[in-house]
Amino acid sequence: MYQIILYCRRINRQQAKGENGVENAVDGDASNTYFQPQQVPYTYTIDLQKSQPLSRVDLSFRLTNGSETYNQYTIETSNDNQNWVKQVDETGNNTLVGFLSHKLTGNARYVRLSVNKTIKEKDHQEADWAAGLVEMSVYGPKISSPIDNNTGTDTNSSTSSSTSSSATTPSSTSQSGATSTSQEPSTSQIGKAVYATQKIYMYKNPTFKKSERVASFAKKPRLNRPMFVVTGTAKSSNGVARYKVRNVETNKTGYITANANFVSNVYYASVPASKTVTVIAAKGVNAYKTVGLTGKAKHYKQGTVLKVTGIEKHNLTTRFKLSNGRYITANKKLIIGGKAAQATKVKTKKAIKVYSDANLTHAKKTIKKGKTISVKGYAYSRATSTKNFGTKRYQVSGGYITANSKYVSVVKTTR
Repeated sequence: MYQIILYCRRINRQQAKGENGVENAVDGDASNTYFQPQQVPYTYTIDLQKSQPLSRVDLSFRLTNGSETYNQYTIETSNDNQNWVKQVDETGNNTLVGFLSHKLTGNARYVRLSVNKTIKEKDHQEADWAAGLVEMSVYGPKISSPIDNNTGTDTNSSTSSSTSSSATTPSSTSQSGATSTSQEPSTSQIGKAVYATQKIYMYKNPTFKKSERVASFAKKPRLNRPMFVVTGTAKSSNGVARYKVRNVETNKTGYITANANFVSNVYYASVPASKTVTVIAAKGVNAYKTVGLTGKAKHYKQGTVLKVTGIEKHNLTTRFKLSNGRYITANKKLIIGGKAAQATKVKTKKAIKVYSDANLTHAKKTIKKGKTISVKGYAYSRATSTKNFGTKRYQVSGGYITANSKYVSVVKTTR
């Protein structure tokens, strides 16, 4: 059995704090990005385009290391955005932290989350500074026939644009899949590329045993996620779907989960609803004259927003066709759907150093407190590490600086 994430479009105009825009809570990326409201209470509303049968809503609230919080909230549904039916009431909640799932019933077009308070678990004091929504996903009823659990898009858009997700997910969220009813992936998937969105292990055989782990791959920022080429498909002894893969970064081979909660297609399958994409690759991307990416036409640096008119297949990958007729990759590690905010200026809160690389291993100079610095882009430390997530850095003139909010504050973004 599968449940399909319904096509959705944000309708609320809640202002976000800094770079953490409203689109981040519906971009299909629960690993790194999140929406942060300017204040609490706040609402977050999803427009499903038309009235549809509902089965559940999943919420992933922001967690702040060392200061875990819980949220008090309600979830309501409506067909006209005026008359609302309360389906979930957690206004008295004082224990639930992080990921939550709630049953929904009936048909509705709009689903509204209203967060009244964000409270620090340790001392039960309000902590508006820690408020945030990593992901909100609305699901329809179960269907009887299985579908490809890795055909979903992972799109973003600006506040004024629509965002859609056609990602599908098995009924189980276990990587091992002991209770999953997912079926064996189609052999047509052999040769395609997938990446890990959560921490996963590679195993020697399709029936996963701890003693037969070949490698582990940490959760990574989107642009550094470990990528795998599917070389075969298989099932575990209890019928759970697996991919036989080769890891692109380490060249290691083995079996990984095919659960869409842990792995996803590297390449977009459709044009983002906003018909725009933002370059996120630290080194930028090139545009070409042909769909085969030959005949270099132009280079676009990180943070560039491009208009997309179509998507075309090329072997087992896809390319976006731009409004100027050129082609770019549709690789999710290099671009992201919609207009993604990016810091362009930061101000130092304390004296900081400029380093030669994103790992901050060699200091080159010191910048005094109170200085405003132009930001060229961003990167993450330990980019190739399979053990660590990595830490965000800003690229500035002469090298890299910390992106830690204790040391710098964002004073200007691309939007």
